[in-house]
Amino acid sequence: MQFEFHPDFVEQAVFLASRLDAERECELHAVVDRLYAIPDAELKDRAFREAYAGRFTQWRLGAALAGAIEEWKASAGRVARCVVVPASRRSNQYVDLLVKPTTESETQRTLLLQVRPQSLFEPAALCTWLHRELQHVSDMLDEDFGYDPSDLDGAVWERNVQRDRYTVLWRIYVAGRLKREGRGDVRELASLRAAFRQAFTHHGVAPSGEAFDRLLDRERLTHAQLLQWAKRPESLLEDEDPAQVDYAAMSRCPL
Repeated sequence: MQFEFHPDFVEQAVFLASRLDAERECELHAVVDRLYAIPDAELKDRAFREAYAGRFTQWRLGAALAGAIEEWKASAGRVARCVVVPASRRSNQYVDLLVKPTTESETQRTLLLQVRPQSLFEPAALCTWLHRELQHVSDMLDEDFGYDPSDLDGAVWERNVQRDRYTVLWRIYVAGRLKREGRGDVRELASLRAAFRQAFTHHGVAPSGEAFDRLLDRERLTHAQLLQWAKRPESLLEDEDPAQVDYAAMSRCPL
């Protein structure tokens, strides 16, 4: 897998590292201060980028992130490149899989990571987040999972509701597997319980904790199963006490 850090990400990470360490700050100044004297703007910009790239590599600033990708890529032989670009804030961080057809029978897959450079200095939180996001990508690559983002249907509001439910279900499926691997995040599980309750409460009837636990404990699910539950939530709750669930009301249009 070809691994690439965007120059802006590299520069921001090196700058942050120098602000956190006086020795690194002196080292960086010793390298870049003389570059300001280069008269040609293009040559000066190139020299600065090379200087930042050198410090980024020497200080091993991408080690935690690269290590998580290396650990994961054993199951990602179909991904050719990994590109890391900067995110402006934590809420903007995401991982995506970009697919580009190269021939009639082949495609090029690129793993795109948008990450805050500050996250490099919080390696434990970074790895926890990456493990979760990369599990989603593994599902997308898994032919047995059968991921297809075009399966949502209905009116715009129906697709939005289905998408919200599907996202919660998929996150729970991922969290359950990470928990069994010893990588679970207790805080995330608490937020997922709240998100599950909100997404699957209809006409005042909330899903039970047992419904969440059953889903969390499932070792193998598919895109089709998650989508069915997102479209027909009553099928997920069918093990609930019938006296507590008004299925006829749940099947009516919420408008």
